[in-house]
Amino acid sequence: MHQPPGFIDKDFPSHVCKLHKAIYGLKQAPHAWFHELKTFLLQSGFQNSHTDTSLFVLHLGQHLVYLLVYVDDLIITGDDVHLLNRFTNLLAHRLSLKDLGQLSYFLDIAYIVNKLSQFMHQPTTEHWVLAKRLLRYLCGTTDLGLQLHCDSPSSLHAFSDALHAYSDAD
Repeated sequence: MHQPPGFIDKDFPSHVCKLHKAIYGLKQAPHAWFHELKTFLLQSGFQNSHTDTSLFVLHLGQHLVYLLVYVDDLIITGDDVHLLNRFTNLLAHRLSLKDLGQLSYFLDIAYIVNKLSQFMHQPTTEHWVLAKRLLRYLCGTTDLGLQLHCDSPSSLHAFSDALHAYSDAD
């Protein structure tokens, strides 16, 4: 790490400042934000899913709250509106978040986006091909969606076309 050009201290040219908070825009900022969020959620009683590290679940008495982290967005749902509102307010106060209101639809493409984002600093031709394929898919399916109604069963079943799998290494 070096002092930025134009701000080099002539008396201490090799010294740098220690940051107490991550600065938005740095490569470390998303990691620091997620760490802060995860610490807050775990202290609040949430459990981190072992199968999907972006999913947090809170069991509070007979109530459940699910929180899914998607890049820098949060999707929060549960079975008690008052509990959701209280927790949303806590999040907004602790992490300076903005509530964008109810979620109208969410395409479940998180898996492939997650896999591609792991290579965003050194993508290969294969990654670019997959990214273009994902964009073509999204452009061709803008009229599709997943609707969940209050009287829908609480179990969710997913199916996949094995020919469209990402890779054997996954």
